[in-house]
Amino acid sequence: MDMIAKTTIQHMIDALEQGQTPEVDPEEIPCFSKAALAENPVVTEQHLEEILDRLTKADIPTLKRALVSLEHDDQAWLGFKVVTDPAACTSDDPGDEDTPISSDWGPSEDGQSCIFFANEGKDIVCSRPWNKRDRFQMLDITRGPSMHKDQFAGVTWVSTPLFATQRVVIYGAGDVSVALARYAHDCGFDTLVVDDDASFLSKERFATSERVLLSEDWSDLPEKVELTANDYCVCVSRGHIHDVATVAFSVKSPAAYVGMMGHPAKNKDVFDKLVAHGVDEEALKGVHAPIGIKIADKTPAEIAISIIAELIDVRGKTRKQAAANVAALVSEQAARNR
Repeated sequence: MDMIAKTTIQHMIDALEQGQTPEVDPEEIPCFSKAALAENPVVTEQHLEEILDRLTKADIPTLKRALVSLEHDDQAWLGFKVVTDPAACTSDDPGDEDTPISSDWGPSEDGQSCIFFANEGKDIVCSRPWNKRDRFQMLDITRGPSMHKDQFAGVTWVSTPLFATQRVVIYGAGDVSVALARYAHDCGFDTLVVDDDASFLSKERFATSERVLLSEDWSDLPEKVELTANDYCVCVSRGHIHDVATVAFSVKSPAAYVGMMGHPAKNKDVFDKLVAHGVDEEALKGVHAPIGIKIADKTPAEIAISIIAELIDVRGKTRKQAAANVAALVSEQAARNR
């Protein structure tokens, strides 16, 4: 899912500070977009309008906290409690007693829809009161696995991320790449696959990926692929023919990760050629080679699993560091405002 724009949140803050109701196009809040609502029969655009109508200056701290996380790529979410039936939401009736958890938790704290902020560190900011049951569902719809958002009658929950989706850039469209693109998509990465052969780089092989067709010598790679700090580069060119070019291109970029497939002797040969072509030896020390976590892999699918496992680990550590940085920043700001 796309993340909400900083300008949208700032617009909401500005309107509330002026005592006005924020006017926001549902498409600007991904969990209320037409695409999202098509998969959610419970929530409608009208629910968003009702939530926006109820916002007051008391909700500004929630939005400001979301803005801080958005600006620093913290793993956090802007969430929405959507009350569809206030009486059922606040009822003491446990509902289906065959559901073990629902019979013990009682009603929601109140029957009003609202916005809230939650992050990976389990921090919650919300103008409305919440109880143990609400907290459970707030964290479930944000941190996952989002299995319990409709567990209780009269209320559901949705959220939109405040952090960018990382992208796996796969150089080469061989069999390992086919499996890797599939696993990366399932694990929440966007994927881009590049190759010089359209027959390998087909929609059938890479149904969920952006695909870029290069010239035979890959000289147009810098023109067609732009890398950012949210990119994870995987150098698995068919026959290793273009590993030198792709590693050289990647290590000179802001990419968060660069990995290259191959046995140690082959990888050393690639590194020697890179150094001879003027690539900084220190930069090459950050390349993951051989790529992936160490398992007894042999098949393309097994190799892809070892690679995606390493990418998940790197992403998780990066997000934890971002969360720690934001927590320190928020703590400093709170101390200054005392």
